[in-house]
Amino acid sequence: MRFEWDAEIISDDVNERIAWKSTESADVVSAGSVLFRPLGSEQTQIAVHLQYAPPGGLIGRGIASLLAQDPNEQIKEDLARLRTLLEQHAETDRPSTPASPPAGH
Repeated sequence: MRFEWDAEIISDDVNERIAWKSTESADVVSAGSVLFRPLGSEQTQIAVHLQYAPPGGLIGRGIASLLAQDPNEQIKEDLARLRTLLEQHAETDRPSTPASPPAGH
């Protein structure tokens, strides 16, 4: 079972926060935001806040959990994949250090 819906961005503060809400025609009413907080020169904490009303209310939420479609678990998995991608990208973006010339040259 998969649900999809359209959302509109309601706030976009570059490198700080992005927030959205579902459009009125959406089957799933939702709103959320992602906050980015620098923790140093090479680290950022990411916090996701999500509110949603699944079709079928509590029964729908229970069915989603049974079918391994729990949004909380999906967000955790998505954040883990995002972390891997960002860390791989950071490794390829680092400038390489030129090798030292041989001694005596």
